Amino acid sequence: VAVLQHGKRCEWFGLDRDPRPGKRRVHPEDRVVDGWKLPPTLIYHGAEDSAVPYEGSEKFIDLIKDRQAVLVPGEGATIDDAARFIKVAGEHGVGGDLGLNSAGWIKEVETFVEKFWLSV
Repeated sequence: VAVLQHGKRCEWFGLDRDPRPGKRRVHPEDRVVDGWKLPPTLIYHGAEDSAVPYEGSEKFIDLIKDRQAVLVPGEGATIDDAARFIKVAGEHGVGGDLGLNSAGWIKEVETFVEKFWLSV
């Protein structure tokens, strides 16, 4: 948000994406295409997000899976376990009551964090 507020987006990301090796900026998609590996990654996104369409997050997770770009730790874990996209009801930032018992997707997030981040 600070990058946008201070008018630095083009400085950070460039006007166009430079496809040459070693010339890419900080676009996560480019990093994945270049062969970088990510830790187990979960993105949840509000289905009614009016600021950032959820389809971008969904496509990013698909790219990670297609490129096998996520580390899959643990016995029996798959790339589908370690790279997850959850579309939830809500606006940007989702909002509402987010207690652990408020929505089924909260339990999915909790299970993911326990499996991939707390068990290492």
